[in-house]
This record gives sequence, C-alpha cells and structure tokens, in this order.
Amino acid sequence: MSDRPTIRCAACRLNQFMTANGLCRKCGAPLVRTVSGACEEFNCIPTTITCNPQVPLIEEMRDPIVVMVATRLKIARKHRGISHRQLAVAYGSSRTYFSKIEHFQVVPSIPNLKRICNCLDFPMHLLFGPPNEFAAFFQVKKV
Repeated sequence: MSDRPTIRCAACRLNQFMTANGLCRKCGAPLVRTVSGACEEFNCIPTTITCNPQVPLIEEMRDPIVVMVATRLKIARKHRGISHRQLAVAYGSSRTYFSKIEHFQVVPSIPNLKRICNCLDFPMHLLFGPPNEFAAFFQVKKV
C-alpha cells in the first residue's frame, strides 16, 4: 500500500495519485489538492495545499491552457493506440515534435492542431471544451 494520497477528479470522478502536471489523467481537468483528514475530524472547510515541492502548481509550471491541450492530445493519441512514430508518419513530421508537444516544450499553432486532430480522428473542439465532454468522448457505452 502506498503512502501517497489519492485525489478524486471533480469532473470525471477518477481516483488517482497526484500527477506531476496537476491535471487529471483521464479528462485533463485541473486537480484540486485539499487536506481532507483534518477537515472531517474538525468539521471545517478543506484547505488547499500549496507547499508540496515535488508537485508544483500549474501556475508555476506553464500556461494551463497549453498544459490542458497537450495532455488531451496525449490522451487522445494513447486512446487510439498510436505511437509518436505512427503519428509522425501520418502527420509528416518527426516523432520528437509530438513528444515535445506532450512535454510542454512546443506549442503547436491552430492549423497544426487541426492537422494533428485529423490524424487522430479526433474533434478539435474537444481540446478546448469542458472536461466532461472530453471524458464522455472516450467512454464506451454498454449495450
């Protein structure tokens, strides 16, 4: 059993460990870090944690929109089962370009985002939309 605290995403309700970029692994929504144990015991409002040096806040890292779009592109690519190399061949670029996008080192232009989304067969508007719409796109409906 791990000593690391788990966090539930408010948008998609996924229980997970805190991510390095502060976003949900499933839907890309920002995760809020709260202290819940003391709050349950003393019946008070949760307090946001800002002092964990291993997990910097999004504002300290990068523009949250860039982080959200890059994370959602990565989720879409992995959901399709496509590697960086396969995406690079379909797109006509190097595989490192997509790695740099997913690691927030490169910010693609809107026309490039459109081409990437076409290669992934993924609607571009979901990159910027609400987390619940993004998560719903990947949910498999049971018959």
